[in-house]
Amino acid sequence: ARSRAQEAMGWNVNLAHGDSAVTLTFLDKAGKPIEGLTVAGDLERTVTDREDQKLAFAMTKPGVYEAPAKLAPGVWEVEVKASGAAEYRKILRFFVKE
Repeated sequence: ARSRAQEAMGWNVNLAHGDSAVTLTFLDKAGKPIEGLTVAGDLERTVTDREDQKLAFAMTKPGVYEAPAKLAPGVWEVEVKASGAAEYRKILRFFVKE
């Protein structure tokens, strides 16, 4: 039920990363930035738990939230947890090139 309710919100969440940060962009179903969220994440390697990190995101501009992170090359997953006007959870997988 929670998954269906989240899908019905129509939020679009995009992930970007650099060498030292993870950035999430939250847009509503009309494509407008979602402000005022509290966003956290669990950043994990897919093959080991030695580099796991807790992320605390801060809004850097409307709808854009960034957290410092140590990102070595390879496959990563971040479990995103956002709260505010609504609750949002999602696991996003990404690859960091060498």
